[in-house]
Amino acid sequence: MKRTHRLGRGKDLNLLFTRGLRFHSPLFHVSVRAEPRSDSGTSRFVFVVPRSVDKRAVVRNRLRRRAREYIRRRMAVLPGASDIAITIKKEAAVVNRRDFYVELQNLLARL
Repeated sequence: MKRTHRLGRGKDLNLLFTRGLRFHSPLFHVSVRAEPRSDSGTSRFVFVVPRSVDKRAVVRNRLRRRAREYIRRRMAVLPGASDIAITIKKEAAVVNRRDFYVELQNLLARL
């Protein structure tokens, strides 16, 4: 994913978690802020996989890579100019890849 589509740590992330709209699904929590602070005109993403999902970094990184790749391939159809944080729940570690992608697609369609 390009650097312009990444949301780093700091004030933007705090604003997103405190003032953003929240959506939930069985596998994900999503926070969205439609008025981002950046002037780039593109959506920015951050993927959060807490240690409570799995203690092994390999598993957490795999989940993060799956979500990042899904977003990268569908960047053109996603809502523009918004900050989006996707927090992956513990249940996502045990589902297969197809169910993971279907659930992420359904959740992003609600945006």
